[in-house]
Amino acid sequence: IPYITKSAGLGTFVTDVFAQAWTLAVLMLLAAPVRTVGWRTLIGATCTGFLGITALARLVGSPVVAALGQTDVLATAVWVPVTEELLKASPVIFFLIAATKQSAVRPSALDTMLIGAWTGAGFSLYENAVLGRGGFYLDAAHPLSLFFPSNLNGRALGWSITQSGHMVHTAIVGLGLGIAFLYRQRLRHARVGGVLAIVVALLEHASQNALSLSHINPDVAKL
Repeated sequence: IPYITKSAGLGTFVTDVFAQAWTLAVLMLLAAPVRTVGWRTLIGATCTGFLGITALARLVGSPVVAALGQTDVLATAVWVPVTEELLKASPVIFFLIAATKQSAVRPSALDTMLIGAWTGAGFSLYENAVLGRGGFYLDAAHPLSLFFPSNLNGRALGWSITQSGHMVHTAIVGLGLGIAFLYRQRLRHARVGGVLAIVVALLEHASQNALSLSHINPDVAKL
C-alpha cells in the first residue's frame, strides 16, 4: 500500500476505500433478503481483485498497449476493457461452477452481482491508487452520488456524463452471468438478458476509455 499510494497519498486511498465501501454497503442491504454468500467469500473476492486480477490485467494488457501505443483505440478502448472485464468476471465464474455442483443452498443472481461488485471494488482501489485518483463525492452527480460516491461527473461532446467505474461494470457483468446461468431453466430469455447485461457493461467501459482518448464517433459515444 505505501508503494501504490505514492501518487496521491494514503489519505486519498483511505477516502476511496470509504467511497467504495459505501456503495458495497448499499448493495449488501438491497441483497440481504436473498444473499447466500458469506463475508469470507466477499472479502476474498475483493483481495483477488486488488492483488491478483490487477496483476493479470497488466500481464495481458501491457504487451498490446506497448506494441500499439497508449493512444491506440484498439489497444486502450477495446483490448483493455474486454480483457479486464473477462478477468474480473473470473471469481463469479468460479462461484457459479461451485454452485452448480451442490444443492444445499441455491444462490441468486444478486449473489453473483455482489461477488462482481466486491471484485470490482478491489480492482478499482488498486487502479485509483496507482493513478493518483479517488475520492468521496456525494454531490458530484446527484442523485446517483448518494449511492455511488466514488463516481465522478464530467462533460463530453456537450453532454454531462457520469463515469461509473470498475465496481459498477463488474457488478453488472456478475448480474448478467448470474441471470444467464442460474435462471436459464426457469426464465425463457434468461440467457439473452444475461448477455445484454454483459454487453452493456463492456460498451460502457470501452466508451469511457475511448472518450478519454478523444477517439470515438460522436453518435456511438452518445448512445
